[in-house]
Amino acid sequence: MQVRTIHPDDLSHKDVREWEAIRSESERFRSPYYSAEFARVLGGCRKDARIIIARRDDGEALAFVPVQISRLGMARPLGSPFTDCSGPILRLGDEEILPSILRSAGVTAYGYAGLDDSLGVFSEHHRAETLAYIADLSPGFEAYLESRRSAYPKHFKKARRLSRQAAREAGELEVCFHEPAPDILETLISWKREQYQRTGLHDVLAPDWSRAMLHACLTSESPILSGVLTTLRIDGKLAAIELGLRSHDVLHGWIAGYNQDFANYSPGILLQERLLQGACEAGIKRADLGGGAHHYKKYYGSDTVALSEGLVPACGFGGATRSMLGDAWMMLERAPLGPAARFAGSARRRLDNILAVETTFGGRARGVLNAFNKPG
Repeated sequence: MQVRTIHPDDLSHKDVREWEAIRSESERFRSPYYSAEFARVLGGCRKDARIIIARRDDGEALAFVPVQISRLGMARPLGSPFTDCSGPILRLGDEEILPSILRSAGVTAYGYAGLDDSLGVFSEHHRAETLAYIADLSPGFEAYLESRRSAYPKHFKKARRLSRQAAREAGELEVCFHEPAPDILETLISWKREQYQRTGLHDVLAPDWSRAMLHACLTSESPILSGVLTTLRIDGKLAAIELGLRSHDVLHGWIAGYNQDFANYSPGILLQERLLQGACEAGIKRADLGGGAHHYKKYYGSDTVALSEGLVPACGFGGATRSMLGDAWMMLERAPLGPAARFAGSARRRLDNILAVETTFGGRARGVLNAFNKPG
């Protein structure tokens, strides 16, 4: 087996063809995050962006692993912590070679989050799991919406009431499925940064590279990867914005925010149904709504997928050491210790986000100090 590590800018046309060929073989890799074009976008934003490529001795492509590698040899999915879905792009049945690939690349371990492992091939490495919601739009929007209304009549009754209330009290509602204006994206970024400030979460949009990534995705117009910026206006004023990523007939909701002036009308809910209608009209067959804190997503998901978080150690001493340290910390998180266990989990997630997004020592130091001076 031959393994090399390159910058995304150095991907050849042959590399991209083989990458997309492996991706097309499995439903697991339909998300735009798995596309070669997404890695190329990140390559223009992060200096530490790397692609680990493994080939058989005869030259056949085995795996493409887009990563950002720390000075201590820890590999995270390229684009972390923004990648809702991530994982190595390899053929089903070749998963067992990943530890050997990592060792050959000089990596001690690969920490993943958002891995669709529905077949359980990495189950021994999983440490946490979350549900993500999928909207199947292939039957058409009316059929899709009727199925959701039948499943959750109270929610959709509330959504209609909020829509009428907003129109009556604030003004006409207007949705544009794709409005690719950089100033609108900047408005969304400012809303999100204000949200991080209010909630005490680490501001992942403070580093220059993260904002550059969003703008680069917005301007991408490849069938493999394109940005979709959807807006909701009430009385002509921006009320909600969502940036999504499209790959062929799949749309993944990514960064969403809303204007606090319209908070009483739940603009995120008002936007969601209209966004999905626009997506269907634009040829989208599957919309990944994501998971996490947005509880209303379950009402729009016709299916769910379990996304796993975990750590694959490389073969050898370095990987074993990294794995033992990770296992010890997870034992603390799962121990019946009440607040102490919850703090361990919160601290790990915050620290991992900081180490992933901050590329300078100063940024990491400030992030860690701020994180442990705030609740949660």
